Amino acid sequence: NAPIFHEAACRVLVEAAEHEDGSDTPGSILGFAASLAFYATRVLTTMAPHSHNVEALAESAVLLHGHVLAAVPPETRLSAQQREHSGNSEDGRRGDEPGRTVLEEGVLSLLMVLEQYPHSSKLSSEVCCTLVFAAANNPSVRPILVTCQAGDALLAVAERFSEDAH
Repeated sequence: NAPIFHEAACRVLVEAAEHEDGSDTPGSILGFAASLAFYATRVLTTMAPHSHNVEALAESAVLLHGHVLAAVPPETRLSAQQREHSGNSEDGRRGDEPGRTVLEEGVLSLLMVLEQYPHSSKLSSEVCCTLVFAAANNPSVRPILVTCQAGDALLAVAERFSEDAH
């Protein structure tokens, strides 16, 4: 699980998505949007915080989210998520209750980046662009943003960088 390899993998996937220019045919990057969003979320939540190349790894995962998150169907849950959450009572659920969707976890992981790396203008900018693009292209993103009070987090970013500019 060398973080440098995950950073490279995310960047290769981003380049492939850019080359495919939005194609969602079977075998394309967007054809695997849910799995890739799950992967990008795990990179942000489990690998990036403990890596030596934390900002580069987080940036590559955020960029990957920027290409795939808007294409994730709203109620998608993957078997890998269910295996992770089975019997896990840390989030207040019973083991047989469904956890968050891939889309919810993806949005929350992006908001977590804003909290964990508050002084990185580059990461903040990428997260904001990704959230705006996802919300504009997937109507299911906006209710998630409202539920988790993303407006407050985004306003805090704008205020922080506005103050830094003066």
